[in-house]
Amino acid sequence: MGFKNQLSLEEQSAIGDDTYAEVATRSNFYFSIDDNKKDKNIRVYDFDAPGNKFRHPNVILPHEHCDIQHYVDTKDLSEDKLFEIYAYYSLMVDMHIA
Repeated sequence: MGFKNQLSLEEQSAIGDDTYAEVATRSNFYFSIDDNKKDKNIRVYDFDAPGNKFRHPNVILPHEHCDIQHYVDTKDLSEDKLFEIYAYYSLMVDMHIA
């Protein structure tokens, strides 16, 4: 009887230790929780997501977000306005090359 009681106490202790290890490491046979996953997982699914530290916006100057391929109606513009558009386009090309 004494041996049986000692064995049951050791089994209970082992079960308790296993349960404590599962809770402390937050893992068991079926799953494992990694607290540092967000620091180790650097795959980026959405570059435009807010808070994305890998997002490098390409808009630096005001109105640079305007697409240079978009149609600009220049039929009714004066010569000064045309020079302004050409100067802006030249600046955009220079910024792109730089």
